[in-house]
Amino acid sequence: MKVTETPVQGAYVLEPDRHEDQRGFFQELFNRDRYKVIAGPVAQINWSFSCRNVVRGIHKVPFFKLCTCLSGELWDVVVDLRPNSPTYKKWFGVWLDPGTPKQLYVPPDCGHGFFAATDNTLFVYAQGGVYDPALESSVHFQDPTLGVKWPAADYIVSEKDALASFLNS
Repeated sequence: MKVTETPVQGAYVLEPDRHEDQRGFFQELFNRDRYKVIAGPVAQINWSFSCRNVVRGIHKVPFFKLCTCLSGELWDVVVDLRPNSPTYKKWFGVWLDPGTPKQLYVPPDCGHGFFAATDNTLFVYAQGGVYDPALESSVHFQDPTLGVKWPAADYIVSEKDALASFLNS
């Protein structure tokens, strides 16, 4: 597996080994012995189905996320929301799709969001904690102090994400 550092401290793009033949391919989504960058055990696995132009996030939780796209294509973003981090307010984005064996590792207390570029986008992520709404906070995905470059679209967002706060408000 190839592990590539990103401009956000502690966030990585992972490229697991993929074994292909005439039948298709086999690839691990997670293996505790090979995924040494993971900060602790996996506590919950989630999946979402999104239509084209959906933006989900930016959500911050106190545990890691390991993100994989199983269908469609998405722009996956990690934002450093840790005030004491040397990369505070920096962000990194990567295109994920099932044709390329890439995953995004989001460290604890960093923000995470994604943009579904296609209909029928299936997104799976393992996380190091169990979801508790009291532990989650959100930042508006278009917060100008972050400057995340989202693909141009007529965005579809939840009411919660549309009402998320801006860092300087």
